[in-house]
Amino acid sequence: MEIDNFVFVNFSNAVLNELRNEIQEKNQSQQADFTYDFHVWMYPNESGDFFRERFTTTQNGKYFYEKKLRAEKNKTVSTFIKEEIFIEFSEFIKLSIPESINARHLKGNPQLKAKIYLQNFIKTFMPDYDRDIVNKYQVIDEETGQLISEMTNEKQPAYKPIDESLEKVEGAIQRFFNLISSSQVEEAWNYISKSYQDRGWNGDLHRFVKGYVHTISIDNIHVFDFKKRGGQVCTCKVFYEDTVILFSSLELGNLPRITIEQLDLFVDQVKKIGDDSVKFDFEGFLRLPIQKLFDPTVSEYTWYLCKKEPDEIRSLFPLKEKTVIPKLLEFTCELANDRVTFKSIDPVRVGIIR
Repeated sequence: MEIDNFVFVNFSNAVLNELRNEIQEKNQSQQADFTYDFHVWMYPNESGDFFRERFTTTQNGKYFYEKKLRAEKNKTVSTFIKEEIFIEFSEFIKLSIPESINARHLKGNPQLKAKIYLQNFIKTFMPDYDRDIVNKYQVIDEETGQLISEMTNEKQPAYKPIDESLEKVEGAIQRFFNLISSSQVEEAWNYISKSYQDRGWNGDLHRFVKGYVHTISIDNIHVFDFKKRGGQVCTCKVFYEDTVILFSSLELGNLPRITIEQLDLFVDQVKKIGDDSVKFDFEGFLRLPIQKLFDPTVSEYTWYLCKKEPDEIRSLFPLKEKTVIPKLLEFTCELANDRVTFKSIDPVRVGIIR
């Protein structure tokens, strides 16, 4: 499920406070060290045994800790969390389902159950927020227990289960990324339509495989926002976390920390990178837009732009680092003869508006 970042931060804080209280109640004989929030999530040791033994849907205290950090830094407009995890932790902070809710709505529908808990969370923990925020997450009328979508006679109720064809699309996308994550990129190629293979990679499997050579794993895959486009074609959004090996240099790493009053230093650093690109024969690099130097995937973009092999990037950017990059893509999919193929995969630009 998708939650606005500021809502997720509030939810994480509520879980953190309840977790701290429970630990203190069970360990009254000794004072726990809660100097930092991390100590609560990972109590009492590096394995976070208390958290691991207390919960079932996720047994890693770093799950919330790291997601909250990313949300606070606004790296994405929204945070994605599995419904079953949200349900367990909603119950942990003592939220409940209103008695007016008809059980038939919730049977086999964890998506709706999680959304009802989210509505209840905002009402309980964030009562002073703007009415538009409250309305955005309202899915039921608590007095009648009726779905808002039914009350407003929407043509497509917000939580109507997706049909079988869309389930097949979601399954294909999950398998596609699982194959890439397990280094079976050649098999993932079979999900790309022939026209898209030709258009995106000139029909060359080797070029497709090269694009994932530095991928370590793909995790937290969420498929949502399905829209049928006619015939057997649909679009959907896909969020995931891409753990990759990237390459940098001392000069490149310095750029984000340079202030306006150090503009001369900025110019010197960029010129040094440009000179190195000429020295190591990265033809075309000097035409790179400056803004690309601030993109965490600039090393990937560079070897592709300059028609280099992936390992050759080390001559220009010798520093190796592992990082997790949240990505949001739009898939255009076709289901024909019971087989799903991807007609296009496009990045979705995410912006923050205040």
